[in-house]
Amino acid sequence: MKLMYGLFLVFLISFFLLMVNISVNQGLVSKLQSCHGQNYSSLRITYDMQTILDGLNTMLIESQPHDSVTIENEDIILSPAMYLDEFEKKLQMQESSPVNDTELELSESLKNAFIRFSYSVKAEEYVSNYQVYKEKFLNLRQYVRDIMEIKFKIIEQGDEEIVSQAIKVLKIQKKAGITGIVIIGLILFILPVYLYNNIENLTDRLSNYYKSHFNKEVVFKAEKQLEKLEELVKKILMEVDKNRAMNNPGGI
Repeated sequence: MKLMYGLFLVFLISFFLLMVNISVNQGLVSKLQSCHGQNYSSLRITYDMQTILDGLNTMLIESQPHDSVTIENEDIILSPAMYLDEFEKKLQMQESSPVNDTELELSESLKNAFIRFSYSVKAEEYVSNYQVYKEKFLNLRQYVRDIMEIKFKIIEQGDEEIVSQAIKVLKIQKKAGITGIVIIGLILFILPVYLYNNIENLTDRLSNYYKSHFNKEVVFKAEKQLEKLEELVKKILMEVDKNRAMNNPGGI
């Protein structure tokens, strides 16, 4: 029974260490996914804003000469509005998810810069006054870049925190693993020693019993302690059977 308790204790320790490792690793992975999911989603919004803005600027500059005063192509009139609407949607998403006060302030400045840029596009300043348009465009684009840079820094900080936590987790797991191995090793060492001593004590007691009751010396053929015990038990049973047969020769 004690052997079963010892083996069960070894199983519990091993199972506990396994569950702790799984739980810690899952927590770390969940945090990594949550952190990166939110940050990369937010960064994607800013990246899309820059892509839309650059696309609009390229379309306006390449499609219309600077010295032209009118725009005759209706598609070119409609396209800027589509770009501006798409940019405004991304801007609203950006305003709803600032990560700190600095980004919140930049988002407000970005909104004001977009309003000025939007009026410039609608007023066709890229045709009548390209320098004014360019200044507003570059100002708006710089705010987008500043916000993007903040998001990159936040992602880098998040990565550093996760790496730091991962290192701590690995150290804890290493210590827990070593401790568990030591405990299991001690249990696996103590159990055989305990069993061996009990078997040896039982063998000695039966040997004394054999000598005192049957007046015979014990000569073992086996070398291992458990085999000696088995051999001694057989000898005792044989002597008991002999005495019983002698005391009851008729089988009655």
